[in-house]
Amino acid sequence: MEGATGLAVWLVIALVLVGLELATTALVALYLAAGAVGAGIAALAGASFPLQIVVFAIVAVATLITTRKPLLRARDPRTSSRWPRERRSRSRRSTVSRS
Repeated sequence: MEGATGLAVWLVIALVLVGLELATTALVALYLAAGAVGAGIAALAGASFPLQIVVFAIVAVATLITTRKPLLRARDPRTSSRWPRERRSRSRRSTVSRS
């Protein structure tokens, strides 16, 4: 599975994984899709199938390690800077006094 055929197969795998990610939003299939794209590029460069598998694993793990925590933080409204007012209102203590 080398050359353009290998690239096509890996890109189909990547598209299936992206579709799965859109259905689940678990942020796991996205990393596997990135690995599939990397393996497809390796196939296009003429790498053997075992080397394509190694590239797939390395790219998937590298993207997981470097991006998972920031993406999860950005998705969480408690830590995201998209809603600064809500975050501020929870962090301040308020007192109610009657006049």
